[in-house]
Amino acid sequence: MGFVLPASHTTSNDYGMGDRDHNRQQAKRFLTGPHKVLHADDRVVLGISMHASTIEIFLVRKAETTVTYYLRSEVAELEELGIAATQVAVWRRAAPGLIGGTSGIIHMLLDGFNAVVSAASVTPAGQRYWLDRMAEAEVNGMTVGLVRGSGLDLFPKGSDFQEWLKQSNAWGDDETPNELRYFISKKPLGDQ
Repeated sequence: MGFVLPASHTTSNDYGMGDRDHNRQQAKRFLTGPHKVLHADDRVVLGISMHASTIEIFLVRKAETTVTYYLRSEVAELEELGIAATQVAVWRRAAPGLIGGTSGIIHMLLDGFNAVVSAASVTPAGQRYWLDRMAEAEVNGMTVGLVRGSGLDLFPKGSDFQEWLKQSNAWGDDETPNELRYFISKKPLGDQ
């Protein structure tokens, strides 16, 4: 899962949002089901729906009753990271009508959880998004790194972020794309 460019048909990793009819059904489900409004104006509703251990964040354009942004995540307790929003996967990086852009959504999740962790398989656009968010978080004093299997690869404070990305193979490779996950944590880890 990861960022998917808008499409005119459903694909295996766009949550069916590329299909106009399914998209409208989901928009109606979000708006009529239990949810908390994070932002609303005359054009859009940004909301969050939490059920069981699943989080869904959505942006619905009112005039068309269509979803223009969708994030799905699972809540889990991870040994080193604590309670985290995990398997974070997003449909559409750009969301017309979303004030402040989609980068603020990750930080909103951090208001409620100790950490956010990407899905195991992300697209190149998803990788860029995560690496950008990690760079922002590191500058703001948060812990960032990679999850490889059951271990953490922490970004060493004071290091060059681009050099660390290269050395740690944070871009992944053809052999390990499903093992690598990106994370941002509010709490200090390791020797930090």
